[in-house]
Amino acid sequence: MKNKEKNKENISELQYIKGVGPVKAKALSECGINTCYDLIHFFPRDYIDRDLVSNIKALSVRLRQDNLIFQPDDFSSFSLKNETTLIAKIIEKKEHKWGKNKKMLKLKLSDESGYANIIFWNFTDYYNKFYDEGEYVVVSGKPVLDDYGKIIFTHPEIEKFDEEDEKLYRSGGIMPIYRMSQALRNARWTMKSLRNVMANVLESEINKITETLPDYILKHENFPTKKDTIRNLHFPNSHDDIAISKRRMKFEEIFYFQLFLAMRQNKVKVKENGYVMNPKSPRARKLYDSLPFELTNDQKKVIKEIANDFQSGRPMNRLLQGDVGSGKTIVAILNMLVAIDNGCQTAIMAPTEILAEQHFNTIKGLLKDTDLQIVLLLGGQKKKIRANILEDISTGKTNIIIGTHALLETDIEYNKLGFVIIDEQHRFGVAQRANLKK
Repeated sequence: MKNKEKNKENISELQYIKGVGPVKAKALSECGINTCYDLIHFFPRDYIDRDLVSNIKALSVRLRQDNLIFQPDDFSSFSLKNETTLIAKIIEKKEHKWGKNKKMLKLKLSDESGYANIIFWNFTDYYNKFYDEGEYVVVSGKPVLDDYGKIIFTHPEIEKFDEEDEKLYRSGGIMPIYRMSQALRNARWTMKSLRNVMANVLESEINKITETLPDYILKHENFPTKKDTIRNLHFPNSHDDIAISKRRMKFEEIFYFQLFLAMRQNKVKVKENGYVMNPKSPRARKLYDSLPFELTNDQKKVIKEIANDFQSGRPMNRLLQGDVGSGKTIVAILNMLVAIDNGCQTAIMAPTEILAEQHFNTIKGLLKDTDLQIVLLLGGQKKKIRANILEDISTGKTNIIIGTHALLETDIEYNKLGFVIIDEQHRFGVAQRANLKK
């Protein structure tokens, strides 16, 4: 994070870069691009490559095959179409008007192998003014076949393809395609102008980028440096450049996210103290021996891991995940008995009263031969019943408290609450879960 802030401090305002200016800089700002650092991290969404660009005839054949394999009625809720890139010439432009101020613009394309149509329903005046017959364009979108078997692109990404672009394309060069918002288009940004500005900014700003991964990771994963990664993503020499650079960026994002979580967890363990508990529990052993079934290896493993956390004296945050009926409840009860034998209260918080009552009845049944007091605390209980429950909790007479959000209310005074189980924890907010810890 410090490197990122340092990079931002050393860059100039975008409007002063050659080819930008105040109007174009404002359009970039609307897209969240305010600095050179932001700009060089505005990576292409795709690439134009001679080996991958389709022609109209091949595209038509592919779409016909798709229509034979996948019937539209079977997949009405989603699209199986992949985005396709074409380079073709505009041979005809027609504007259709109907109703009150309704327009539709159709561009007919040809690449000598066949014909395709582009349909614009919105911003027709802009597209009509900006694109003319005889111009070559790059079209990226999800094509379909109409009722007459003609290829239709509806509001695709479209850019002019000039002689310089064609020369690079014919030589086998790979050209980046950036996501162009309407704000960028209105400010007269084109794919070519954006590529030119990007090239200028990279040349002047790339040396200000510092490495964000240690050398041993770069060597182990065979990653390029951060500078080379950024260059490769904007102006790659090969598909291998793109692949390894994308992999490095994804790795880095996940790596630092995991590092953040580890540091956060370590901060909790270091700065907060928990109860030190002896994992040997007579009550837990008695219940374990009385079970009419054998615990699975996974259940035993989890119980052992929780026991290790009990002994550590550090707060435990553990997610126990399993299918319905997989045995999570018995694992929870056995560990609750460990906490109780160490002089602690325990609690189970459920998202609904029905689920809380189910837990109450289950635990009551399993522990019916013990001297433990188990209470059910719900929001709608009568005042006298609630008062008696709260008194037993505050004096430590109650060993297990089962309830809903009522467990979070401020009038509850727990007596050495040492182990809390939150059922279906995703249905509670972060702040709600933190309140129990307090």
